[in-house]
Amino acid sequence: MQSRSVSSIYSLTCCEKKHLPLHRLLIQSDADVRQFAADYFHIRIWGAPFTLMNYVILGWLMGMAKMKEALSLQILINVMNMALAFLLVHVFSFAVKGVAAATLMSELTAFVIGAWIIMKHSSNGFQMPSIKRIHKQCRKCFM
Repeated sequence: MQSRSVSSIYSLTCCEKKHLPLHRLLIQSDADVRQFAADYFHIRIWGAPFTLMNYVILGWLMGMAKMKEALSLQILINVMNMALAFLLVHVFSFAVKGVAAATLMSELTAFVIGAWIIMKHSSNGFQMPSIKRIHKQCRKCFM
């Protein structure tokens, strides 16, 4: 089950070029808005695996009654996202790309800290399947 979850996350990021044109069928917008959306999407798609893994980490922490750690992790994500977005947009003038990058960096940081918390509190640690196993599962899903 774990390898299927990882393989579906992997396939989501690998198929990023296919997902973007779908929004153009649903929403009519200016060229500038489409470009901003594309810029945002191309950065944020790399955060999808971290978003999903952060949900797993949050669920594990809540299930293990580690509410203080769960709340601290959520506060960290949000405060870091606000600070980085402000810094990247207003100080470095990265505009939409800065907002997307700030969210990506916040999610990545929360994932690393959350995985460290799990390894610290778990008896068997936090194990990821091998890349070969992920590719094997991807081939099974798409064939």
